[in-house]
Amino acid sequence: MLRVAPRSLLTGRRPAVLVSLALALAITACGGDSTTAPNPGPSRPTLEKPPVVAPNATGRGELVSATPFPAIITRIEAGAVIAGAGGAGVFTPRYDVQGFTVRYRTPGLNGQLTEATGAVYLPVGASTALPTVAYMHGTVTARNNVPSNPFAAEGRVFGTVFGTDGHIVVMPDYLGLGGSTGVQLYLHQQTHASAAIDLMRAARTLATQRSVGVDRNRLFVTGYSQGGAVALGVLRELERNFTTEFPVRGAAGMSGPYDLSGTVRTALLLNPPYPPAVGYTALITGSMSTVYNLGALSLFVRPEAITVTNAILNGSATDAQLATLPRTPQDLLVSTFVTKIAVDTNDLFWQALVDNDVYDWKPNTPVRLYYGGADIDVPPQNALTAQGIMRARGTESVAAVNVGSTLTHGTAVVPATLATKRFLDSLFARP
Repeated sequence: MLRVAPRSLLTGRRPAVLVSLALALAITACGGDSTTAPNPGPSRPTLEKPPVVAPNATGRGELVSATPFPAIITRIEAGAVIAGAGGAGVFTPRYDVQGFTVRYRTPGLNGQLTEATGAVYLPVGASTALPTVAYMHGTVTARNNVPSNPFAAEGRVFGTVFGTDGHIVVMPDYLGLGGSTGVQLYLHQQTHASAAIDLMRAARTLATQRSVGVDRNRLFVTGYSQGGAVALGVLRELERNFTTEFPVRGAAGMSGPYDLSGTVRTALLLNPPYPPAVGYTALITGSMSTVYNLGALSLFVRPEAITVTNAILNGSATDAQLATLPRTPQDLLVSTFVTKIAVDTNDLFWQALVDNDVYDWKPNTPVRLYYGGADIDVPPQNALTAQGIMRARGTESVAAVNVGSTLTHGTAVVPATLATKRFLDSLFARP
C-alpha cells in the first residue's frame, strides 16, 4: 500500500505520516482569526535570528559520501506497491532504482558548514536526462526514522514509486536527524530549506558520478504533513535565491501547517486533553527556544517534563518516558509562560512561530495544496488560508484541493500523493 508513515510519538508505531504540527487538533480551526487573538503588549522585543549563509557560499552542497542501499529496488517490487495502492496508470514502474545514503555539507544553526544526511534515489539504465522530485518528509521523533535509513518506510515508499517512474528523488533528513549532530530543529524553515537545496546540489554531483542525466529544467518540490509546509518554504527559497541554478516548475504541499503561528495559538488556547498534542508542544517549544535563543528550556517547560522534552528533541525518547507526559499542552508548560503568551502577541515565542509561517508570499510557479476534508491533525484551514493570502497577493496558479471530504490525515496520504503525481505530470512531459 502506498502509505508513508513515520513512528508515532506516543506509541512507537507507525501512524499516517502525520504531523508537521500535531498541535493542530481535530477541533482546531487554523489561522490567526480562528480565535480571539491576544492583545498586543506595550513593545516589540527583537527576535534573535540565526545567521543566513549566502546561497553561493563555498562548500554548500558538497558531496561528502554516498553509500548505496543494500539492494536495488526493482520495477516488480514497485509495481506491487503501486497496484496495492490503486496507483496503476498514475505511477508506471519503468526503471529499477538504486537508493543512496548521502552525506553532504550545509549550513548549521550557527552559520558554519556542517555535515547532514539525506537520501537520493537514482533510476538505473535511463538513456535520457531525468527530472527531479524533492520530497520533504513528515514529523519523526526517532532520529533514524528518516529517508537516509534504507528501511524507514516513508522515504523508501516515496523513493520507490517516484524513482521507478523515472525521477531522481531527493529527500533531506533535516538537521538534528539522521547522521547530523544536535537536536531536531523542528519546523525551522531556514535550515530545512538550506538542507534540502544543498542536498539537491549533492544529488547532481552523485548523478554525474553514476552517469545519470539530470534535466535541470524539470524540478518539482513536494512533501506531506510537516513536509508539506517545508515544501512551500523550499519553493520560496528557490524562487528568491536560486532561480538560475534550480529553476522550479511547481510544488505541491500535502496536509501541511502553512500557518504555523495561527495553528499553535489556537491549539494552546483550546488546550484539549489530547495526548499527541502534548508531545508536539514539547517538540515545537524546545525547537523554537533553541533556534531563536529564547532561554533555558526551564523557562517554558515544567521541571518534571524537561527530561522527556530533551529526549524528544534528541530523538531518543522511550515509550516509558513519553508515557510520563502530562494531560494537556498547558500542563506541560510553565504557568507564567502560558499567561504571558495568552496576552502578548509581541512575545518572542510568537515572533519565532510567525518567522516560520510559509503562506504569506507570492509564488511565481504553480502550487497545489492537497488536504483531507476530515483531517484532525493538520486542519484544512491551513490550505484555505494559504490559498486566500497567496491569491490576494496576485498569484492565480495556487489552488487548495480537497482530495476527499471524509479523509483524515492518515487516509488522505494516498489520494494526495496520486493527485500530486497527476499535477506533476501536467507540468512537464513524462521522461
